[in-house]
Amino acid sequence: MDSDAGSIAVLVPARNAAHQLPDWLASVARFADAVVALDDGSTDATREALERHPLVREVLTNPVRASYVGWDDLANRQRLVDAARRTGARWYLFLDADERIDARDAAALRRFVEREAQPGFAYGFEVFRMVEDALHYDPRSLWVFRLFSAVDAATSPLGSQRLHFVPVPSGIPQHRWLYTSVRIQHEGSLTTTHRRARFQKYREADPTDAFDQDYRELLADPRIVAAWPDRAVDLPVLLGTVGRYVDQLSHSPNDRPAISAVVIARDDRGVIDRSLGALVTQDVGDEFEIIVVCSGTDGTSEHVAAAYPTVRCIQLPHRALPGEARNAGLWAARGEYVTFPGSHVWLRAGSLRARLDAHEQGWELVTGSVLNGNPTLAGWASYFLDHATQSPSQPPGEYEGVPGHASYVTSDVRDVGGFPEDMRAGEDTVVNQELYYAGRSAYFAPDASFFHASPSTTFRHLVRHHTQRGRALGRIIRDARADDPNAWPIRDIASIPVRRMRAIRTAIAYADEESRARYRKVRAMVVAGAVASAGAAWIELLARGPSPSTAPAPVRPAAVPGLPILAIGGRPGEAACGLLSAGSAYQAADRLMTFTRYARTVREVRPALAPIVTSASVTAEYKGTYTIDLDSAAVESYLDAARGVGAALILQVQPGRASLVEIAKRWEALLGEPDVGILFDLRDHVALDGQQRELAEMARAVRDQHGLATPVLALGVLAVDPVIAPEFIDLRERDAPLPHVALNRVVPPGALIYE
Repeated sequence: MDSDAGSIAVLVPARNAAHQLPDWLASVARFADAVVALDDGSTDATREALERHPLVREVLTNPVRASYVGWDDLANRQRLVDAARRTGARWYLFLDADERIDARDAAALRRFVEREAQPGFAYGFEVFRMVEDALHYDPRSLWVFRLFSAVDAATSPLGSQRLHFVPVPSGIPQHRWLYTSVRIQHEGSLTTTHRRARFQKYREADPTDAFDQDYRELLADPRIVAAWPDRAVDLPVLLGTVGRYVDQLSHSPNDRPAISAVVIARDDRGVIDRSLGALVTQDVGDEFEIIVVCSGTDGTSEHVAAAYPTVRCIQLPHRALPGEARNAGLWAARGEYVTFPGSHVWLRAGSLRARLDAHEQGWELVTGSVLNGNPTLAGWASYFLDHATQSPSQPPGEYEGVPGHASYVTSDVRDVGGFPEDMRAGEDTVVNQELYYAGRSAYFAPDASFFHASPSTTFRHLVRHHTQRGRALGRIIRDARADDPNAWPIRDIASIPVRRMRAIRTAIAYADEESRARYRKVRAMVVAGAVASAGAAWIELLARGPSPSTAPAPVRPAAVPGLPILAIGGRPGEAACGLLSAGSAYQAADRLMTFTRYARTVREVRPALAPIVTSASVTAEYKGTYTIDLDSAAVESYLDAARGVGAALILQVQPGRASLVEIAKRWEALLGEPDVGILFDLRDHVALDGQQRELAEMARAVRDQHGLATPVLALGVLAVDPVIAPEFIDLRERDAPLPHVALNRVVPPGALIYE
């Protein structure tokens, strides 16, 4: 073979694949220069079929065996790589005997290898399970990395475990794994018979589940079947590090996704595929993004990262309550609208599109119809308790009352400070009530439908679940009455179970006969759940003391020189301009403490709020300096909020045409406080060259006057003692790390500022 830069050797391990090889070889002949095969102990004519074909340069063999017991995929693939060197090909591609690449994708792959592919990278392909024939497929997909250069193969081995590894040289770091638009058709699960054979194969090879948690998913029938689409003529091959759903590297406001779907998952490895499988196949028309916020220790985040590379996964450092997990996704979301389908929820086709349509018609809170995903008697009782008023039989239109399972205008939720983080349930109810009673419009879209699987599988589970929800309601009522004694009159509280049962009966009257029959069967359990919820609410109401959200936060010293600074910044009052900006100063302080808890899982930090107190302007404004200062009362509120949680205040300034000395004098009263510092934004678009030159002298003057503990930071210049150069992190970036990850690269006394 001529070892030209675009030559490809396809590597195939095969066992009892004689019936598959004619189609496989025809597929490979579209783009390959050579094939190297390994017959893994076949009992059929696999070896003979391979040796007859002119494209096959070498056939390796293993001893004949009767089953998949002893299958060592790593050893087989490494032998194939070693043998491929004898072909002289520049590129190696693993393509299994039950996989195909169609003609248009094959042509695109060949052009890509000849013109664009570079050594030092591994390239990924989206794999789709074909259904019944080569013309129909399941749109749910997974990503595999299979293409790499001979140069990389010669310098490092493939992997470290016998089964279920990524077959690319271990010397290629993961940030150099790039996605392509080339698709692989997987024919190993075409029919029920194929799926059973595939399951049996892995049961023989891995009888103790040492390499996978559950092979039973291989037996599942496809939920969605579609016609195989032709490849678009002008579709680029290289997708970079993101994938096909959203180009999350784009910073242009015009390119942001229309809607963000945030899934919170706490030790939900067993159910997350059901939720994400339905999400990634939504046909929205516009761009959308999926964010999964994981907490716990069952490996959910690792599974999501491996199986759904187009999905952004955020791993929290501890088991988080729902509000904290929602907020992590909220601040990372880039969409104009945001929805929160849980890991126990899976959307029907068209659901996300229906929500987006309603929002684009001007509705600010959108809810949809709920279908029961738990067919037990307790599951049906829980469904009627929670979702009877949102059945598919209800007509579309304005929703009367506070909606549940709402999607939002993203900035609205940020404006109210996000979700309360200290509640086991009902955190969304708090936000929904606040927005609804603030005048936000609500709409019911029956086509925005989804299945909800209640955790209640027995009567005991049902009572426990609704007791927990009742306590959450009691806390909401108690906190509302603490702010306004006239809120929630006693008679209204006492009538909650009666009104709830009345609403359920009214909804059931409009339901179909099947639903009415199911309700009659579980009516006693529904009543029991309503009574349990109401009783728990009263217990919470009669408990003494404030809710945890109003209890004083532990105070730590803010001015500890030498520790890295962890701050959240932004322009107060503008939710789109930073984490700090949404909600009140005190809500920003609560948000800072969440980030501080993350950080302190790895090291101690100096927490701080960093509001922009001086902004550059396009007009002369303050004494011709082209700057505008934040009102002093607003600045004081951030100082008070910071002190309330033991944090510092960093005055973030954009100097416009003012000298840095003049800016420092404006704020010298506050800089005299022991827990206040200053940050100069000297990036080119908001600063002048002269300001950058005077930075070091001014910083020393500030510290001489106000003390060595006064932090002085500057953005847009190299660090010069005693100035700290912070790292700014925008959580809406796809790969933006949370503090417990980002701090690993900060050398004290550095600083992280989240926007």
